[in-house]
Amino acid sequence: MPVFQINPANEVTVKNLMTAFECESTAHIKYTAYAAKADSEGLPVVAALLRAIARSEQIHADNHACVIRKLGGDPEIQAQTVEVKSTLENLTRALGDEIYEIDAMYPRFLVENRRTDNSAGRTLSWALEAE
Repeated sequence: MPVFQINPANEVTVKNLMTAFECESTAHIKYTAYAAKADSEGLPVVAALLRAIARSEQIHADNHACVIRKLGGDPEIQAQTVEVKSTLENLTRALGDEIYEIDAMYPRFLVENRRTDNSAGRTLSWALEAE
């Protein structure tokens, strides 16, 4: 297992990127499960949209992981259990998660990134714009 050394100037950025990486990875897992539920409820168009969104979330996670590695970190997530309810309930939960990322998480991470090393501005901005 490789040993990673994080420059102290990058600690806040890496911590924030790890949080974003975990959020995006978890969203990918959730939205994939939500798509299966939509299929089972006879909602193939909703399922297709959820799969597209899940793929987008995976791209965000991959981008964050790349920067984490460049900054000396090791991107990991904890195993997640996904609670799948009705498609309407799943969409409502997903909307809340996305609003949090748009209104709170990514804006705060971008401010903190600018105050420190500014090494993750591109991946954080791209993810915020796509959300």
